[in-house]
Amino acid sequence: MFKNFLPNNLRTKITTGLLLLLTIFLVPLGFYSIRNQREILLENIKTQGELLATLVARASAAPIEKFSFFRLEELALEIEKSTQIAFCEIYDADGNSLVEVENIISEKHQDKKSRQTGANILLVRHPIHSDARAIGEVEIGLFLDKAQHEIEVRSYHFLVI
Repeated sequence: MFKNFLPNNLRTKITTGLLLLLTIFLVPLGFYSIRNQREILLENIKTQGELLATLVARASAAPIEKFSFFRLEELALEIEKSTQIAFCEIYDADGNSLVEVENIISEKHQDKKSRQTGANILLVRHPIHSDARAIGEVEIGLFLDKAQHEIEVRSYHFLVI
């Protein structure tokens, strides 16, 4: 019964051996490559988030010192316009939020995104300094859904190939 399935000539034996070797080496290499690309992608997103949080922290120092909270609210709303941003919060030194958008009365007013956490959100924080003292903190949440979807698509393409 199994004689029909066993390789009977040299060409079939070599082809079977090569396919086995390629499978043994290329599949683990592909999984390693996908995992490595995922780590690089997440690190790039984290770096971009840290740069954005640093920028917001620098821009927030003067308005906090001058108690210009409307500037902070405008800054947070501008940051949240990006589809990749889950939320942007600016806190004082005591941890109280300085962004209260409910006070804004305007025709162009947009709702502030509320703080949220989860497996699909990367949190990035950066302190706000003025004259070498901490006067607050910026917290930005970045969505990871798009990156995770891209990783799934690449994994699927690898499995198909």
